[in-house]
Amino acid sequence: SWLVLEHVGEVDLDAYCPASAREALALARFVGEWLGDLHALGLHHADLKGSNLRLRPAPQAERPLRLWLVDLEDLAGPGPLDDEARLAALAQLNASIPDAQ
Repeated sequence: SWLVLEHVGEVDLDAYCPASAREALALARFVGEWLGDLHALGLHHADLKGSNLRLRPAPQAERPLRLWLVDLEDLAGPGPLDDEARLAALAQLNASIPDAQ
């Protein structure tokens, strides 16, 4: 068996505090689009929360924002996902992020 550890993002999503409302909106849109892409592939995380996502903040034009899933134990798929499963994942993620963020 091999265990490979690599650096994936600088911060957990639930610990990240955007510097401005504009940055927060851009991050929210990016996360939503990224989750939409995962769901389109039929991937579903049964315990999705901010601490399961790592990100590289302060995106620049030549270095776009990146997200990583770090808890793959509850990742399932590919398989069909209905709207209820998608909404449940978004609600769970939203509930995990502190209101101050």
